[in-house]
Amino acid sequence: MYEVPLSGGSPRRVVGWRGPINALSLSHKGDRLAFLGHDMRHGQATNTKLYVASTASGKVECLTEGFDRSLENSLNTDVRHRNTDLSPLWERSDLRVYFVYTDRWITRLADYDFESSSVKVIDTGRVSVEGYHFVNENIYFTGLTWGEPADLYALNQGGGKMRRLTGFGARSVRGMGFVEPERFAFTASDGKQLDGWFMRSSKQPAKGTILEIHGGPRTAYGEVLMFEFQFFAQAGFNVIFCNPRGSSGYGEEFALSVVGHYGERDYQDLMEFVDYVVSKFNLDRSKLYVTGGSYGGFMTNWIITHTDRFQAAVTQRSISNWVSFYGTSDIGYHFTYDQIGSRPWENLDKLWDKSPLKYVKNARTPLLIHHAEMDFRCPIEQAEQFFTALRELGREAVLIRVPEEGHELSRSGKPSRRVDRLKQMLEWFESH
Repeated sequence: MYEVPLSGGSPRRVVGWRGPINALSLSHKGDRLAFLGHDMRHGQATNTKLYVASTASGKVECLTEGFDRSLENSLNTDVRHRNTDLSPLWERSDLRVYFVYTDRWITRLADYDFESSSVKVIDTGRVSVEGYHFVNENIYFTGLTWGEPADLYALNQGGGKMRRLTGFGARSVRGMGFVEPERFAFTASDGKQLDGWFMRSSKQPAKGTILEIHGGPRTAYGEVLMFEFQFFAQAGFNVIFCNPRGSSGYGEEFALSVVGHYGERDYQDLMEFVDYVVSKFNLDRSKLYVTGGSYGGFMTNWIITHTDRFQAAVTQRSISNWVSFYGTSDIGYHFTYDQIGSRPWENLDKLWDKSPLKYVKNARTPLLIHHAEMDFRCPIEQAEQFFTALRELGREAVLIRVPEEGHELSRSGKPSRRVDRLKQMLEWFESH
């Protein structure tokens, strides 16, 4: 981090740091910088922590070393209006710094108190914090719930009841009959407790059940609105989703457990989750479907090359071949090494063994491949390779190429194309 005089001049280095710095905030007195970052101790599975640095000496101190949560908003939603500034914020006296973090299924607001050297969580109930700011003694924040887009809320720093100030989000979905997800815990075969959700179709009997898999893998599902899930539920499908190993919000060890082990414990968690939900809610095993994007697309590809239990699948912005992903993705050269553990010239077999394309001859599940042509994160060559192999093998596969869109199509693409995407997915599931 550097400082530059507003009048011009040479930059002066304030803090030297090895690792990412995600956001920073200067204290009111100007003597300290609070910032979010980490030291890459466990690669990209390392928790983002809160640090404070002296602007005079550059000395850095970690304030949340024993706090086993990553300080970021990792929850998946397709109704986030824009990227919000989640920089740490200083209270007016500089005695506290506020920050947000994802805890299992919700993003919470907390503060670090310098006098007591402790973290205090601020209760916002079931409202998940998006952006936040201070005016005098009040904390204002935008918040999401399971059934509504963001609205504005207020809290007094000294305590008191949370107040809802706007109803724009609530009014925008009034009368849509959204289905509240039922959250439950289930125990994996190795004894680990995981969070899952079940959304019952608004039409009975249901046409089937769709397993949704999040990207990342270090993101999470929670109790914030996913319009896509509600769309499927309104159309007659049950929707199930969970946070398997590798997800954010459950600590560093939980996130680290899939690094170098894609398609192992994470795949097992998902399949055991499906077994549990089918039994718990008495679902039809012959009408199971699966979809996911990015890492969720990788996992969809992995699933259909390792089991035939699903009636049909939709893979979105996916990964099929780590060897080519390494050199074509905008993050390929470092993400592949960090997550899979090798480079092509070091251990080609390691990358190939974790590539769904290696096992494509096992695939029997009808597959819709949905991919944006301007996706630089998961380039469209990943879709093309998988599609070509499936068609050459005589499997049922369809490739939809979306022009002028990138990796964020489902969240911030052109509205007409977002509508088309949902309709195309629904038609695929309904036709199978």
